[in-house]
Amino acid sequence: NGIFNAHSKRDFIKNYSGKKVAFLDDSDYEILELQDIILSYLFDPLGTHDDNKKILHRVRSWEEIGKLFL
Repeated sequence: NGIFNAHSKRDFIKNYSGKKVAFLDDSDYEILELQDIILSYLFDPLGTHDDNKKILHRVRSWEEIGKLFL
C-alpha cells in the first residue's frame, strides 16, 4: 500500500516470541535503549564511546564477538 510502518528495535525485540540471546550494535544510543530488556553489546573497536559509563557491555573486535557467541 506504499505506507511505511516504523517499528523500533526495542519494540521488535520485546515482542519477538522466539529465543533471545543478545543484541549487538555499533550505536551507543541503541544499546542504551535495549540493555534493560536484553543482554546488549556495543561494538566499539576504536573506543569512541568509552566515556559513556552507562553502557554495560562492549566488544572491540570480531574475534571477541566470535568468542562470546560461537
